[in-house]
Amino acid sequence: GGDFAFVADFWNHGFLTHGCLAAGAKYLHVNAKGYVEPCVFQQFAVDSIREKSILEIIKSPFFTAYKRMVPYSNNLFRPCPIIDNPKVLRAMIKEFNAIPQHEGSERVLSELAPELDKLAEEWKEYADKLWLEHGYAETHPSKRGVYDYETRLRRYSSKEDKLAVDKKG
Repeated sequence: GGDFAFVADFWNHGFLTHGCLAAGAKYLHVNAKGYVEPCVFQQFAVDSIREKSILEIIKSPFFTAYKRMVPYSNNLFRPCPIIDNPKVLRAMIKEFNAIPQHEGSERVLSELAPELDKLAEEWKEYADKLWLEHGYAETHPSKRGVYDYETRLRRYSSKEDKLAVDKKG
């Protein structure tokens, strides 16, 4: 019995969450204007709750593309498209013409991009070493599409299927 709580920081516990939680995989952010951002830190949006339902937004091409790509790296110590895989963030914003939601948000796409790329590469060196040397690659293999809506529908098409999947764990 008892209550269960899961506490993880957004950046270094990707191995516990199968990668980034954003874009409705397990989390999203609705800002004060009603625009739905993949994450509170990814301050770009395509849709608003004033125009679409949350379910429509979660199933939107923008959010679906995010979920299909998760994890963005085979190393789940590097789950974030902002600081670990900044090229992913830039590509997603460009592809879907996502609109900056806060003053200065666009800086991560331009003037901060070189520094983010540099930091991501530096962290990759350490993260990859930790990932491999401590056996995480074997114990936490990445599963592409784990948060894709269509993949979930196939995986849990019936209650019995869900229970069977859960028992395999």
